[in-house]
Order: sequence, then structure tokens, then C-alpha cells
Amino acid sequence: MRFRVETGHSTMMSSTVCGFSMCSPHWGQAPSTCIGRASFYRNFESKEAVISRYLKKKLDNWWIEAIQKLDFNFVEAVFSHYWEHRELCILLYKQGLSHLSLQSVKEACGPKPEQPNIVAYTAAYFSYGLYGWIEEWFKRGMQETPKEMAELWEKAQNQSSKEGSE
Repeated sequence: MRFRVETGHSTMMSSTVCGFSMCSPHWGQAPSTCIGRASFYRNFESKEAVISRYLKKKLDNWWIEAIQKLDFNFVEAVFSHYWEHRELCILLYKQGLSHLSLQSVKEACGPKPEQPNIVAYTAAYFSYGLYGWIEEWFKRGMQETPKEMAELWEKAQNQSSKEGSE
């Protein structure tokens, strides 16, 4: 079943975005009981909430797999996650919904209330910087590979460190 996600002036088909059925009570499982559109949406505040929930589930599954890799590089892994879902990311960007996808960056490595101030400020600096890089990457059509983006990130960090020590 397909349903429309309307966001202001634009519309997209959410089955393209959300690969789940309104007939499935659990994310990623085979349909068992169909539910009506009204019942489905009653569980969400908005259509964007449906997309956010789907994206969060995707990110949670990715995170579990990513941290188990021996050669784990967080920045490259984040770019790889978005690269794997690049059609979705570019679609969300074009629909003005990239913030739903990029919110995951802030949730994964952004500041937390329980952190000491210096740690929270550093996490904010890192997460919003990475957020900006990814958003610009979406905007430019994701031309570089995740490995190239991680190398550019590292180069920029090294350049920034050198300039700061001079």
C-alpha cells in the first residue's frame, strides 16, 4: 500500500521512503494484519514522524553492525551509512526533509544532558560540523565516496589543527 507524504509545497510517495507496509505491525517483518490508514497514523504525530521512526530503526540496525567491525572509523562509517541509502537521502534533501535523516548524527554523537560542559561543547562542535559536511554532500549530489569524504574530513581536521598551533 502506498500513501502520500505531503510537506508544504511538495509531495512524495512514502513507500519509496518507508519500506514497510501498513499491513505489518512490526518494522521489517512480513505483513500479518492489515490496518487502516487512520489507525496507522494515530500512532504518529505527523507523517514526518513516520519517516523519522523508519530512519531511526535503520540507523539503530546500522550502528549495531558498524561498531562490530575491527577497522571501525566513525566518520567513514557515517558517510557509508548515508551512501548506502543515497537515493533516499537525496530524495529527502530535495523534499526539504534532510533534517530528519541528519538528526541521527546529532543523536549518535551530539551533546547529552548528563555530559560535563566541555564534553558537551566538544560533542556539539563535532556533531554539527559533521552534520554540515553531510548536508553539503547531499546538496552536491554525493559525488565523493565515503572513503574520500573521510579523507577530506581528516585533511580538514589536520589543517585546522596546524592553523590553530601557528
